Amino acid sequence: MKAVGLVAEYNPFHEGHMYHIEQAKKITGSDVAVVVMSGDFVQRGEPAIADKYTRAAMALKGGADLVIELPALYATASAERFAFGAVSILHFMGIDSICFGSELGDAGMLETIAGILYEEPAGYSEAIKRYISNGDSFPKARCNALAEYIEAEGIQGVDAAVLDFPNNLLGIEYIKAVKRFSSSMEICTIQRKGQGYNDISVPGGENASAAAIRNMLTGDKRGDEAVDRIPACARDIFREAVDNGMIMTPDDFSYLLNYKIYSIMRDDSALLLNYSDVGMQLANKISRLYGKEHFDGSWKELIMKLKSRELTYTRISRALTHILLDIKLDAWNNPPQYARILGFDKAGSDYLKAIRKTCAIPLITKVADESWLLKDDIYAADVYNQTVFEKCGIRIENDFRHGIIRIL
Repeated sequence: MKAVGLVAEYNPFHEGHMYHIEQAKKITGSDVAVVVMSGDFVQRGEPAIADKYTRAAMALKGGADLVIELPALYATASAERFAFGAVSILHFMGIDSICFGSELGDAGMLETIAGILYEEPAGYSEAIKRYISNGDSFPKARCNALAEYIEAEGIQGVDAAVLDFPNNLLGIEYIKAVKRFSSSMEICTIQRKGQGYNDISVPGGENASAAAIRNMLTGDKRGDEAVDRIPACARDIFREAVDNGMIMTPDDFSYLLNYKIYSIMRDDSALLLNYSDVGMQLANKISRLYGKEHFDGSWKELIMKLKSRELTYTRISRALTHILLDIKLDAWNNPPQYARILGFDKAGSDYLKAIRKTCAIPLITKVADESWLLKDDIYAADVYNQTVFEKCGIRIENDFRHGIIRIL
């Protein structure tokens, strides 16, 4: 069986995601679409809008054949580490190709740029250091250095401006990870259609971005309209979550986050530096805020108080998520050592049977058998599930009790 790998969050699953799955199978001639999906917390440094089982079930209804959980350590990380974790799972499983969405839709140009950024030739590395020393932010310095290197080397048909688009950037990180593993996976990209990744406006047609759908639910509270933007095949699954009040926002986790920070502060504020993505500047600002002002506000209020030119909203939110989930600096020693199965259909089940003996990492279907490997993911799920219960009184079965989703 030929398999194509996709990396996703499905936060929530929408028409564009279903199109991506359909086209990925078609273009690569694959029998199976294997999705590595963020669990209960996502790369923006926030809780997912719906729990991982709900989102996995939507994906399976929408054409995915096998859904693997991206461990929380990687799911909440920077784009580079996010891509590294996801691609490593696909590589170790022996997936034939990886297909991602991009604004550019040109795999060749993205591969050329990824090669430069991965190899860091002297001309490029010297230029980026110069731009940073002149006061440019890293993203701006990277773009300027790439443009300078392309011109100096006379590289034709490559435009550094593609770095201005989020899906292009993430695609480049996927390609860099493929190079890092010397993987034989074929690289394929599909041009994104419709709204941009961060566009929260509500289009007149059916296709809305995940950000727009989230905004409908958490901003204007237009639940019915948001549900109507979900593909018909997965709509009832999402409607149940909406009707039960199980749509989560970062502010729902404010109490737990404040408790965790005050617990750290009680022992030693310097311990904040142990958490991934915190750093001295952010640790000092958190320490002052909780030590002198005794902060008692929400997650989003906290970010706005901490935000500055150097500290972006997403960077701070990611750091707060790492504090909440106890993700430390020393966690990045290895790629994921397992593939935890969230769900599958008949084709996905057949594929699992076919690769079970050749897969380079354990394929985990029973959490109890490998709980020592999954302890961080189990903890993240427990934090999420407890907050769902506090919000709407509904219990999501924990990872030991919740069975694999089967669409057979």
